[in-house]
Amino acid sequence: MQPKDSGAVVFHSEDGQNITIQCRHCRYSRTASIESLRDFGRFFKVTCRCGERFMASVEFRRHLRKRVDLDGVYHDPGTGEPEDIVVEDLSLSGIRFATLRPHSLESGMRVRISFTLDTPKRPTKDRTLEVTKAEGLHVSGRFVGAPERDPDLGFYLMP
Repeated sequence: MQPKDSGAVVFHSEDGQNITIQCRHCRYSRTASIESLRDFGRFFKVTCRCGERFMASVEFRRHLRKRVDLDGVYHDPGTGEPEDIVVEDLSLSGIRFATLRPHSLESGMRVRISFTLDTPKRPTKDRTLEVTKAEGLHVSGRFVGAPERDPDLGFYLMP
């Protein structure tokens, strides 16, 4: 359960099939099928047996995404030169970052990136990224050919 800027409570699925909705007031929880919630749209009202009412939303991502502020670089596909980036959010399968100056990245391009986790070991992660969205200085994408298991990243992303 995670509060969202909209005032709605965002729930994430652990198994991709079910979600546990928990009342903010009395902590009563109920499990529901994600499929049964898809027709409600992005936000839906929840009324608990205690009478509490609140807005909720289900995050349908495969992996939990975490807001971060990490330093990194991408290699410009045109020049091959490294360019500094700030990683804004991160998951096991993708990333969103901001470049420090205008770029030529477009949806569908593949680019090499690396970033350093802010943990005591400070591991550097190198990945190939397929760009899915580029707006202004912000770029989002999914990792291509990333290891299926990454203990450093998995531990870092734990809520």
